[in-house]
Amino acid sequence: MNGTFLALMLSGVVLAAPQQARLFLNGVSIDGVRGQEFTNASVRIDEQGRVFIDAPDYEVAPPAETIRLKPARLAPGEGAMVIFQSQAHGKTEMNVEVVVNGNKVADEVDPMQSVHDLLVHLKSGANTIEVKLGRKSGSGAMEVVIGLGGIRDSRIELTDTLVSEKVDLPRNGMKVFVLELTK
Repeated sequence: MNGTFLALMLSGVVLAAPQQARLFLNGVSIDGVRGQEFTNASVRIDEQGRVFIDAPDYEVAPPAETIRLKPARLAPGEGAMVIFQSQAHGKTEMNVEVVVNGNKVADEVDPMQSVHDLLVHLKSGANTIEVKLGRKSGSGAMEVVIGLGGIRDSRIELTDTLVSEKVDLPRNGMKVFVLELTK
């Protein structure tokens, strides 16, 4: 090839020379699949240049949806709360996870009702809270509430509700709420 650029474009697949470092499938960047090997898969290119991939042991997941919430500042003594409530307990098979400053503080599958007071996990200054919902299979919604407040006298008190949403994900779907919080 003598140093010339080599590109192969087949039905929405673009492979570029290593120095280009870009890989696309149907117009979507899939750079992260480098260094992977797919076993029990076959690739066929028809006369029109369309690519057909037969990979019965693999599933395609929709892209994760990430919602960035408006940054918030806590009042003195105030904390953050995350509440999950299954709308079809035992059937959603939805995994819920709460991560504060990179540390996983909650990880449950299809909780009937789950309340997480995050005050003990917050540090002075900037904090990042990620609330992740994912589903491999199952059906039904999970209600998620993210708010400011705390547990007072054995009851939940929210001074500000940032999210109150019923999340119903497709198979292999994921939704992530990200909150930047200053204490």
